[in-house]
Amino acid sequence: MRRLLVVLLYIGLYNVGLYAQTLHERSEDLPCFNKKFQIVAHVAVDSAFRAPIINPLEIDSLLERASTYFDPLCMSFERCEYDIIENDYTYNNILNLPIPVDIRFDKMDRLFAKDRRINIFFVSSIEDRYCGHGIHNGITTHENANIWVCLEDCLDPDPATNIAHQLGHLFGLYDTEEREEGLELVNGSNCETSGDKLCDTPADPYTERIIVEGELLYTSPLFYLRDCEFKYKGQDSNGEYYTPDTGNIMSVYPCKCGFTKEQYLKMAETYASSQVNQY
Repeated sequence: MRRLLVVLLYIGLYNVGLYAQTLHERSEDLPCFNKKFQIVAHVAVDSAFRAPIINPLEIDSLLERASTYFDPLCMSFERCEYDIIENDYTYNNILNLPIPVDIRFDKMDRLFAKDRRINIFFVSSIEDRYCGHGIHNGITTHENANIWVCLEDCLDPDPATNIAHQLGHLFGLYDTEEREEGLELVNGSNCETSGDKLCDTPADPYTERIIVEGELLYTSPLFYLRDCEFKYKGQDSNGEYYTPDTGNIMSVYPCKCGFTKEQYLKMAETYASSQVNQY
């Protein structure tokens, strides 16, 4: 009898460990699209030798790894075209001056992007953009399914998670620290209307600007971390401490490991509701 109780206790603890991890897991409640998206890779050249900053095999490897984060929706991404942007090396490091970054994005879109394909622009850096840029809900249009991925000016150790992050925007996700509609409270009471508007992603207080004794200081995500443990001591308006998920793909922290169930459901809803989902 005692041995049976030990076995049952072990099984119970095993199940707690198994289901405590909510990131990146398959669930029967998630739809399966059996969809392989075709990617057009647009690659900038460096200023020194005018050589492409990443080769086709490296891109294929990144897409294969990025696809694993979309396995629960039976989605994957593969390269169908490799386009070297040879006519202007300044596309490699996109600066705000003399032309604003957003206008540079629009120009690259008009010149190089292919309709009804996901276009990934590989560059080294983008001023005032953390690791890249993805057009929010871009997958719902036939001409704006575009993302930009920084290969150098980014804290993420694996560019594949950066690609997954930007694809998340394309499929309708916000950053976990989004605050356009206000900062989410730790207790989640406003989770449907503030932050990233999802309730299984904990409130995330990250901001690029920290005010210290009247001075405006710029910080990096590492300011909030000890390794990947959240250490920030700031509190929300209720006086509660934040415990964000530093492993979430849609966070800015360099610890990414997966999406949550609500994030998968949001991406599925965005794609399924699109009138141009023939990508």
